[in-house]
Amino acid sequence: MKKNRKSWIYAARVIVASAFLVLAILGIAFSFYPFNILDVQIAALVQRNLVAFSTGSVVLLALSLLIAFFFGRAYCSLACPLGAIQDLICIAMGGIFKRRRSAYAKGGVARYLVAAVFWGLLFGGFFLGWVDPYAAFGSALSLSLLGSLLVAAVVVLTLFRNRAFCSFICPAGTLLGVVAGVSPFRMSIDSEKCVSCGRCEAKCPSMCVDSKSGRIDADRCLMCLGCLSGCPKDAVSFGVVRGRKPFSPSKRMFILGLSSAALFGAAAFAGASLSGKAGGKSADVIVPPGAGDPGRFLAKCLNCNLCVSACPGHIIKKADGNYGAVSLDMSSGFCRFDCARCSEVCPSGAIRRISLEEKRRTRIAVAVIDRSSCIGCGRCDAVCPQGAVKGGRKEGYSIDGSSCIGCGSCSAACPKGAVSVWPAKRQVSL
Repeated sequence: MKKNRKSWIYAARVIVASAFLVLAILGIAFSFYPFNILDVQIAALVQRNLVAFSTGSVVLLALSLLIAFFFGRAYCSLACPLGAIQDLICIAMGGIFKRRRSAYAKGGVARYLVAAVFWGLLFGGFFLGWVDPYAAFGSALSLSLLGSLLVAAVVVLTLFRNRAFCSFICPAGTLLGVVAGVSPFRMSIDSEKCVSCGRCEAKCPSMCVDSKSGRIDADRCLMCLGCLSGCPKDAVSFGVVRGRKPFSPSKRMFILGLSSAALFGAAAFAGASLSGKAGGKSADVIVPPGAGDPGRFLAKCLNCNLCVSACPGHIIKKADGNYGAVSLDMSSGFCRFDCARCSEVCPSGAIRRISLEEKRRTRIAVAVIDRSSCIGCGRCDAVCPQGAVKGGRKEGYSIDGSSCIGCGSCSAACPKGAVSVWPAKRQVSL
């Protein structure tokens, strides 16, 4: 009965992870995005607390860390879309080949150094999106070249080394692993019940179960529950592990900590420098309301493209060779006055969460009327939500720059293309 119950627990975990993956795909690719479920993505959530601090983001981050403390890296097995893809591949490969695919491997130190660089850059103000699992997943789903290449590499790695990316590379997973590693709540093997059959080790996709020594590395355990469901003697369980050896840092750990701290500091300095350079060399583009300015946005946008699918006017375009983040394309429409959807869905704070009222006061660009092309039809005046179009048929029309927010509605309405929209160097509230 216990064996059957544990198998159902494992199956339920896979179903939840698969459902989250489906919702993530629907949100990014098809604009069906209930409950802002992607707000729990770890790197995006940390950045949101740094650049767009709010009570909600603090509570979410605190909950994420508490979950990591009490339930280990449950995020990796339930809420990470790229993790779910790897998980399903591992399950499929095990089912197809019916062979032992996992073996214990030591965690090594490289993951801590990768994490130190990643988090240092982020704290410095520059988001290294291509190594973050969620950003890579979103970019790949939107057919971005860099994101697609990373996800393809992860898939290939999964075919040969299971969830090695999660165990040895992922900076988000490493951060959660540090929290999980100091917690007394973890998966463990009861030495009195264990018969050393090795099934728990074979079932582990993160290669963190050492069946010979009866040890499970909590900092790399993804809480996939494979070992739990696979044990024939009910020797694997989750709970408080008593009698653990007291924490005693070795010389090796001290050197690793010092090296990681130094790398973090250097990366933070580099992140600030890269963020500043992005601001100086940013393209002349219009960025979504709440993005601030092209330079800031370029340094912080994940390119997950959730805003691209969420925009009802379909004017947000993906990054290209001209600008490395999403931007507004006024040639295909205008920014709707009654919509702040891009601000609502952005999980990382790259687009600040602003109210609809604040969005209506945010200048993202400025419209200009070419009087030599204007035929005086007055359509621009009729559609302007701010009343920024002045004049009339006799004296001609012009734009009052002090009240224009650059939504582009006048440009979209003009039958002769006499209205152009120019980017604002920095967004301001009127």
